[in-house]
Amino acid sequence: MRKLWWLANIYWIILIMYGGGKLFTYGFDTAELGKTASYALILLVLISASMLIIEFQAAWGIWLHNFDKKKHHDNKI
Repeated sequence: MRKLWWLANIYWIILIMYGGGKLFTYGFDTAELGKTASYALILLVLISASMLIIEFQAAWGIWLHNFDKKKHHDNKI
C-alpha cells in the first residue's frame, strides 16, 4: 500500500510539471492582462493545484500510517 502512495506522489509531481510546462508554453493572448499578470495567474493555478494535492496525499499518508499501525497491532494479539 505504501508503494502505491509513493507512486501517486511521483504521478502528481510529473503531472504538475507537465501541466505547468504546457501552461507556460501555450501562448495565451496576453494583450488584456499583460505578460506578467498572465504568468502570475498560471503560477497561482499551479500553486493551488499543488496545495490540494499535498493536502490529499498528506491525509492519505496519515490514514495509511494509522491503518498499518492498527493492522500490526491486530497481528500481535
